[in-house]
Amino acid sequence: MSGVCLSLVSPSSLDSVHNRSYWYDVVVGLPTFIFVVFLAVRAPSAIRKLVASQSQIMATYYTFLWLVCALNVMRCILQVILVETGKPNAHDDHGDDSKGNDDPGTPHDIIASSNTAAHDTLLNVLWLFARFGLTFLEASVVIFLGHGYLSSGRDALVRTLQCSTAVAGVDLVVKAVLIFAVHVPLFMTTPDSGSSKWAFWTIHNLLLSLVYAAVLVLPLTPLRDRLPARPSFFRYVAVLLAIDATAAIGSTLLLAGATSAGSCVYALANATYYAGYPWLLYVTFLADFFSTVSSDNEQLYYASMDGLDDTGLEALLGDDAVDLTPPVALR
Repeated sequence: MSGVCLSLVSPSSLDSVHNRSYWYDVVVGLPTFIFVVFLAVRAPSAIRKLVASQSQIMATYYTFLWLVCALNVMRCILQVILVETGKPNAHDDHGDDSKGNDDPGTPHDIIASSNTAAHDTLLNVLWLFARFGLTFLEASVVIFLGHGYLSSGRDALVRTLQCSTAVAGVDLVVKAVLIFAVHVPLFMTTPDSGSSKWAFWTIHNLLLSLVYAAVLVLPLTPLRDRLPARPSFFRYVAVLLAIDATAAIGSTLLLAGATSAGSCVYALANATYYAGYPWLLYVTFLADFFSTVSSDNEQLYYASMDGLDDTGLEALLGDDAVDLTPPVALR
């Protein structure tokens, strides 16, 4: 069981003797691939809805969701291809073990080692950009729904893009420095993976858990009138809080040396996040938007974020005398 869990913590580096990336790519990549197929099937109607509504916010979410999923699928496919092409070299390396560890190997071995390093670098770059997109989406949802309805649609979009890009950009730079300058394998399992990796992920997941916990507490404070009234938003936050808290527990156990228990806990959170987040975002926010059949319904969708409770929204939908124009029309 622990071997399966270890394979789902993160994909193995290409120079790992026992590369278990197949299990990881199947568990994480297959749901993403299925989701991309789902998006492709729904794309014609989704694009027609976006063009008709001229909703810049939803068009941005939809575009970034496509980009993030495409990067994840590309990374999984590339990982499988590189593992397959690297297998013969790995066997050749084992055959030369009897020559001693100080032997630099043949020129062919040196070139193969250089290619492996280049391939790992490419995979890390894909990981960084895919994670940048996921962080951008996470931040933009909270930022936009936290204050986006207080301004015009264009102002809300610009402000959301600026704040989300800043948050995701800082996260990207920190991870890039750790991977390429400090040589901490954040996204892959290597023979020399040390405590630095799990120390980072423990801090990272704890910070995210605190942010989402704070969002869930806000309805109990005077700031509740500034929050979206849609229950689906808080369910979305609760799911991400559960995932990040579970990941924090798992990375803490791994940091403490409890490899068996820690790998299973962290693998559960890690696989759930990468495989399930695109579905979570779509079901929570985009599905309702694409299911609307008129611009009035689209306005009601946004109006439900503007301090209206579920009862008020039902009254709005059922009373013909009520003005259907929201306080601020978001486009």
